[in-house]
Amino acid sequence: MSDVLTDNLKNNGALTDTGFPVSWTGVLEENGYRVLAADDGPEAVAIFAGEMNSISAVVTDMSLPLMDGVALIRSLRKIKPSASFIASTGQSGHARAQQLQEMGIRHLLIKPTIRGSYWKHYATR
Repeated sequence: MSDVLTDNLKNNGALTDTGFPVSWTGVLEENGYRVLAADDGPEAVAIFAGEMNSISAVVTDMSLPLMDGVALIRSLRKIKPSASFIASTGQSGHARAQQLQEMGIRHLLIKPTIRGSYWKHYATR
C-alpha cells in the first residue's frame, strides 16, 4: 500500500461529485491509499521525513500557514527527489503556476475539483 501526504486539512471537502463536497482523504482511502495529514508546511516536512519510504505522493495547497506550497515542494524534493506532487489552489490563474511548471510540477488542481479530474491528474504523474 502506498501512502499519500496531504498537507492542509483545508483540502478536505475540496472535491465535488455532482455538487456535493467529498473528502480527498476519503477518496484516497477508498482507492487503497493510507493518508497522512498535516496542518501546515512544517508539520508536513516532519511527517515526510519520518515516513518518506512509504509516501509515494504529496497533495499540497499553495496557500499554507507558515510555508507556502512552493517552499514545501522544494523542501520535500531535497529529502526525496523522486516524490510525486499535486498542487492545489482555490484561485484560478494562480500566480505561481509558471513557477510550478518550471519546477516540473505538472498538476495544479483548481478547487473545487471534480472527483474524476483528480484521479486523472494523479494517474498521469
